[in-house]
Amino acid sequence: MKATIKWLFFIAIIVGGIYIGFRWWLPTKIIDVHESRYLIVENFPVLEANREKWWKKNEDYLKNKYDFPRISYNGSYTVVVIVIVIVIVIVIVIDIDIGNGYEEEIPERDWLLPGGSTDHLLCFNDMNVKEQCIRKKNIIIFIYKDSEGKITFRY
Repeated sequence: MKATIKWLFFIAIIVGGIYIGFRWWLPTKIIDVHESRYLIVENFPVLEANREKWWKKNEDYLKNKYDFPRISYNGSYTVVVIVIVIVIVIVIVIDIDIGNGYEEEIPERDWLLPGGSTDHLLCFNDMNVKEQCIRKKNIIIFIYKDSEGKITFRY
């Protein structure tokens, strides 16, 4: 019995390592842009240094293709990067969480305090569908550029 548990644990570690290695090399995919400040991506770099490199490399591309971010009159902007991630956790069962992607604006159910709060969602009014919200927990980085051109990343 103990040997079986050790083998299952060992196999889970190997499969998890292969999966993480595979995900590491996938390119970042731009899913959508909203309201000239929200960027929805998939497979965003894991390391902070690589995230900053990705932004600096793709800033002109985003500006040319999506007119994103829209720069204010003094040359500053704010960008919120939201990541839709596929995470596979291997214990005994496989759990797939895609960050729920877009979803309807429905109050979160709470067994302790049932209520009508949608504070956990960020909704985009520029979409003409029911599924126009994304969970705020998927926000991973804020990018600020001030009027002097200095870019700051906040994680």
